[in-house]
Amino acid sequence: MAVSTKQKRLGAVVTVVAAGAIGLTGCGSSSSGGSSPAGSTDPASSASSSPTSGSTSPRTGVDDSPLPQVSHGSTIPAGPSGSSAADTGAVGNAGVDLAKAAFPVTLDRAIAVARTELAGGTITKLGLDFDTRAGRWVWEVDAQKGTKQRELKIDAGTGKVIGGEHDDESSEPRAVDPKKLTPEAAIKKATALVPGTVAEWTLHHDDGVQRYEIEIRTGGSDTQDVVVPVDTGKAVRD
Repeated sequence: MAVSTKQKRLGAVVTVVAAGAIGLTGCGSSSSGGSSPAGSTDPASSASSSPTSGSTSPRTGVDDSPLPQVSHGSTIPAGPSGSSAADTGAVGNAGVDLAKAAFPVTLDRAIAVARTELAGGTITKLGLDFDTRAGRWVWEVDAQKGTKQRELKIDAGTGKVIGGEHDDESSEPRAVDPKKLTPEAAIKKATALVPGTVAEWTLHHDDGVQRYEIEIRTGGSDTQDVVVPVDTGKAVRD
C-alpha cells in the first residue's frame, strides 16, 4: 500500500519522540544508581573534611614560655613559694626577729642569683644581715672559683645585687650545704639555748667544720653569739 508524504512525516516524529523517551529513562536510572540521594552525606568526604572554624586542637599541657633570665642588678620575682608569708615591710626594719620574719626573696632565690652572677663558682658562705648603709636586709653569698672569691650582697626585698667584693683565697673552696641543716632548724636550736630575737646568721666553714653562727639579742643592746655545727646540730655559746 502506498504511503503518503504526510504519513511519513508523522512516523518520523513518533520515532524521534520515542527515542527521546528512552534516553530520558536511561538518564534517570543512571542518576538514581550513581549519586547519593538529596540531603545525604558521603562518608568518605565527611571523614576527610577539615575541622570547622570553631574546633580547637588538643592542649598538650606543656608551657613553652622561656624561663626568666637573671643578670646583674636584675630582680627575681618572688613567685608563689613563700611570697604569701613574706613581709615586705620587714625588709627595711633592722629590729625584726629572723626567727619569725619572712622576706620576699628566699634563700633559694638568693642562691639562684649568685649562681648566675658567679657561674661555675662554689658557694662557700651564706648569711642574712641588715645592711645599715643600704637600710635593707640583704643575703650575703660568697662564691669561689679556684682562688678567686666573689662576695655578693643581694637585696632580700627585690633580689637585686646591691654590692660585691673580690678577694683572693689560698685554699680550695669548700661548699656549704644549707639543706643538711636548714637555717630555720639551726635558729630553733640556738634560741632554745639562748632565748631572744635573732639579729643575724651566717653559715660557713671554720677550721674545717661547717657551722652556723647566730647572733641573738638578749635584751637592750646585749647580744649573745651561738654556734651550731651542721654535723652535730648541738648549739653552744660562743
